[in-house]
Amino acid sequence: MMTSSDIPTESPAELVDELADAYEHFYDMVHLRTHPLTDRLVHDRSSNNRKRAREVQSILCELIDYLDPGPDVPPFTHEWRRHQYMVLRYLQGLSHQAVADELGLGLRQYYRVRKAILDEVAETLWQQRFANPPIGTGSSSSPADAPQPTQLEILRLEAAALSQAGRHAQLGEVLEGVLTLLQPAVAKQDITIDLDLPVSPPTVSAQQDLLRQLLLAMIGYLVKRARQGSTVTIAQRDLAVTWMALEIRCSGICAADWDRADGSQQLEELDPMANLCGVEIHPLPTSTYGVGFGVRLPVTQKKVLVVDDNSDILRLFQTYLQPHGYSVFCTQTASDALGMALQFQPSAIFLDVMLPETDGWEVMQELLNHPGTSSIPVIVCTVLAQKELALLLGATAYVAKPVTEEVLVTTLESLNSKVRT
Repeated sequence: MMTSSDIPTESPAELVDELADAYEHFYDMVHLRTHPLTDRLVHDRSSNNRKRAREVQSILCELIDYLDPGPDVPPFTHEWRRHQYMVLRYLQGLSHQAVADELGLGLRQYYRVRKAILDEVAETLWQQRFANPPIGTGSSSSPADAPQPTQLEILRLEAAALSQAGRHAQLGEVLEGVLTLLQPAVAKQDITIDLDLPVSPPTVSAQQDLLRQLLLAMIGYLVKRARQGSTVTIAQRDLAVTWMALEIRCSGICAADWDRADGSQQLEELDPMANLCGVEIHPLPTSTYGVGFGVRLPVTQKKVLVVDDNSDILRLFQTYLQPHGYSVFCTQTASDALGMALQFQPSAIFLDVMLPETDGWEVMQELLNHPGTSSIPVIVCTVLAQKELALLLGATAYVAKPVTEEVLVTTLESLNSKVRT
């Protein structure tokens, strides 16, 4: 069966309709996977459909960048309108009427200009990819050509990572530190520590220093009262989406003494610290395995809030981030941003600054100035080339539209790096 890639592309006119349809579905990766233009532009049949769709999306984006006439070209010239049309219509997803208003055109004139623009863009694509095809099958840009983060961006990412680290704790590392501190007492009493945790214990939502002090107090209390040669078992018993259960038991403490006074008295002393950590503690029922404490810890959830008036962009964020374990909360309304950030306490907020009802810069200041959201990193995501301005106004990072899955995940991972280290 002959496919579109097997049919010679002899003139730009053959590309116009396919090009326009591909741009209309620029953020619809499922549509692009089987698009005729994808077959024409991406010849590596060994790539899976998802990768091929990303490659054609990258080519379409590079084409818009190529049409940018630069800051020296006066507004409302043909070159300026051509680039602005492509950005407003396809990257921002504005309606035809809205684009016409932005370009200062009546609707009838707008459609004439639109046709001329698409003809010229198809001509440019044909010259680049068919008349003089580039070497290779994918995007001509390479990772080495990508813009490097500025010093200000590096500092802001580092500060945000440290802030995130303060909100989370790696349970395995915290316990390792606690047991190191208790090692002299454990060795003196010949106590065995049985640590029964998964290879990668979950990250918990608790201030690390407070959690360390709480666990040190509980385990130290048991070690101090244990008989020579006893065993202290620390085990994960249950794990849910939002919490995990930990048991800390000692086999060498008199159950009668524990039931009578020891356990309840110690819990009263530890309750204030547990409340500060957001941790629940309770005495375990006595059994042949000993006595001790039950601990219920809140598990860190990977949550992201996206504020953008374009529903296609919101769906794209969900498509890109959900496979990586993120819960993606979305709003198209600037007025909902603060309330949703307070409610969900996301790991990061992606914010478009071109919002219809409120200036996105004002939304960012509101988020950064509120005590309940000031520690949440705000990542400006826009077609505007205003990276330095975004950073100077307090954004943690800047992501240019159109977004890619790799950039989104890499940006979020850079925020979480300090949580893991």
